[in-house]
Amino acid sequence: MKITFTIIQVNCYPDQFEKNFEKVKSYLFQIPVADRHLVVLPELWTSGFSENLELSHQTNQEIIPQLRSIAKQRHLIISGSYITKQNDNFYNQMIIIGASNQVASYNKINLFPSLNEYTNFKPGTTLSILKIWNIKIGMAICYDLRFPEIFRNYAAQKVEICLLPAQWPSKRINHFNALLLAERLKIK
Repeated sequence: MKITFTIIQVNCYPDQFEKNFEKVKSYLFQIPVADRHLVVLPELWTSGFSENLELSHQTNQEIIPQLRSIAKQRHLIISGSYITKQNDNFYNQMIIIGASNQVASYNKINLFPSLNEYTNFKPGTTLSILKIWNIKIGMAICYDLRFPEIFRNYAAQKVEICLLPAQWPSKRINHFNALLLAERLKIK
């Protein structure tokens, strides 16, 4: 089975929702149509690490239906993370939107201390697995990458693909490269 993956990497401009959305939308309409096409967008791509949590949540509630429409038009599965609100708490939430309007979500469990994410977001408590194309897909977000117990759990549940949107600044590129090297060494 062939799956096409597209990773859209963009700079996320804080609180510039329309600008961020229009840029990503233009890329979504440029990518080739495929039978099984999964797109990964960055962490908090619509808002950046915004302090305007309520506005971010409300705007995302308008953007997500537009993404559903694009997913349907282009026959895509689109994943990314967003500021969302549930039961008066804000989360950094990964949402996967499918061409048939299927949605899966995951709330980031490990919040990044250097950005004081704990002051804005409540941590998630459960892992999430989506099964599409007869493949199990696990979800994590950025800083979760540093916690191997998440991926051991997914491996025990026979997850074949892990999606992990992130905002990885260039000043931490050495950390990123070390993690990539560790992953390559583990695979061999």
